Amino acid sequence: MLTEKELSKILNNNGGILLDTIPIERIQNYLELKDKYQATNVLEDTEFQQQFLKIQEISGVGVNEEFIRRYFDIMEGHKKREGLVDFRVTCRAVFGANPKKKLTSTQFSQLTKMANVINPKYPSYDGPIADLYGFDKPVQTKLDSRERLNVYLEFYRYMGDLYQQMLDSGSIKDLIIVFKIKLREHGDYPMTPVKRVDLLVKTAAHLKAAGKLI
Repeated sequence: MLTEKELSKILNNNGGILLDTIPIERIQNYLELKDKYQATNVLEDTEFQQQFLKIQEISGVGVNEEFIRRYFDIMEGHKKREGLVDFRVTCRAVFGANPKKKLTSTQFSQLTKMANVINPKYPSYDGPIADLYGFDKPVQTKLDSRERLNVYLEFYRYMGDLYQQMLDSGSIKDLIIVFKIKLREHGDYPMTPVKRVDLLVKTAAHLKAAGKLI
């Protein structure tokens, strides 16, 4: 998988196209979701739910009324946890203790998209991000959902560690500074350093999937 040095190189070499590609609307929408999450009961606020599902791109097979109820019930409950997300509890609550369908990459992505709004220290995950890192998704039929979740969480921790390593080492310091300056041209958008890295990595992953990275 990618090392800190390799990921930093990708981000720095493609800094211009990354900053030009990240739409300001994505940042505005994310910050609005974070504010609304704290201000409303997300289990009862259907407007928030629809906005969240659209912005976080959660749709497709399995995203039905029952899923939505479970998803936002657990999301509302996390307000009592002071920003800490228990992925194992969340996974069981959303997808069931013994689901017929074993945990997929898309389902794990849905969990991280919830966590990312609850607390920006949790990075977002999706298929293109996994491919960027060279992560071998746990799709073996012999692995049950619990075992698959363990593999995803091990990789997820690795992602978070790499983000923090890049920030601590200053390997993408100049890119982060330019990112801040670019945002100030549009207004005041308070984001944690980890969230800035999260946006850069996600954008890089999707540009790579489209064949647009150097």
